[in-house]
Amino acid sequence: MDNLILGLLLFKGRTIYELKERIAQGMNMMYSASIGSIQAAIKKLLGAGFIVCEEAVENGKFKKVYIITDAGRAAFNEWINSPFDDSLGKNPEMLKIYFMGVSNREGREQRIERHIESLRAVHLQVSMIVEEASHFVSVNELSPEMRDIANYQMMSAKFGADIIQFQIEWFSELLNKIKEGLL
Repeated sequence: MDNLILGLLLFKGRTIYELKERIAQGMNMMYSASIGSIQAAIKKLLGAGFIVCEEAVENGKFKKVYIITDAGRAAFNEWINSPFDDSLGKNPEMLKIYFMGVSNREGREQRIERHIESLRAVHLQVSMIVEEASHFVSVNELSPEMRDIANYQMMSAKFGADIIQFQIEWFSELLNKIKEGLL
């Protein structure tokens, strides 16, 4: 969460609410957009001197805007330029599949069907983000630096869409095996 917040603050200062909204718009596959997790990361980043808080009044409302510091930029640059974590992605929900044989049989199909529908809804949302980003990059004259940033953000969203599509197919196959009596 720390690096996500630092990355978002590279572009502009934001309030906690603005950070939450931005994360909810297509980044929530990477991190939870809960206010609590954002507040905890903000506290840690403030303590490390990676961000500062500026207080402002906008339209008569008091706001705390968080801004990245030079130390925060250096920490973010160190992280972004470090090697990828080669460990496999963890999916705690797979424990339910691993132990599904001890769950009640009657609810298995319904739980999996609900999960597939949820995945489809998220896939639609992420696919729309990919399409919008692709259109934005193609119709706007961006500086080479901004085009580079936008292209990698678009590819990150596409990765998310592809992973979700794989999960839809995998869970659909599992559901079919259950319905056919193979499991």
